[in-house]
Amino acid sequence: MRIAKVISGPRPRHQEGGFATLIIIVILSLLLIYLMGNVRTLHYLGRDLRMVEVQQQRRLQRQAPVLVTTFQTAGFATATNSPSTNAAPSSPLR
Repeated sequence: MRIAKVISGPRPRHQEGGFATLIIIVILSLLLIYLMGNVRTLHYLGRDLRMVEVQQQRRLQRQAPVLVTTFQTAGFATATNSPSTNAAPSSPLR
């Protein structure tokens, strides 16, 4: 006579461990996808920033001679960074 095994109680632990591992792998893969997207975006932003900087430097180099000649032909003296010897120093407390 055969007696069938009756399974009662909780499931064995080795089946639950596989499911937890699968969840961890899925979460890690989502984080890596997010991280790679951010790295790519930062790369493109840095490249665009360098391009804008080069464009601005070229634009300013083209405008610099025009600004100097316009400033001089308008009758203005050339600007210096040193204060005039006759001018009294201004006090911020006045």
